[in-house]
Amino acid sequence: MIMKPTDNFKKRKKEFDYCEKIIQRHSKSFYAAFSQLPKKKAQSIYAIYAFCRMADDIVDEKKMQNNYKNCFNN
Repeated sequence: MIMKPTDNFKKRKKEFDYCEKIIQRHSKSFYAAFSQLPKKKAQSIYAIYAFCRMADDIVDEKKMQNNYKNCFNN
């Protein structure tokens, strides 16, 4: 079955909310700027930011590697 892009936003609300919390916590200026976009575009940016943030944390902090190890294996 092919999902419409809008279905992904509804189906993944919990994940998008988590990504929004990450950008709120770690970059108030990015959050302020991107929260002005239409909701689906903003959520997409939040997800990209959260992914990049997690990847950067893994590289920068050895102790974080174990915490995030399984996030990218699913």
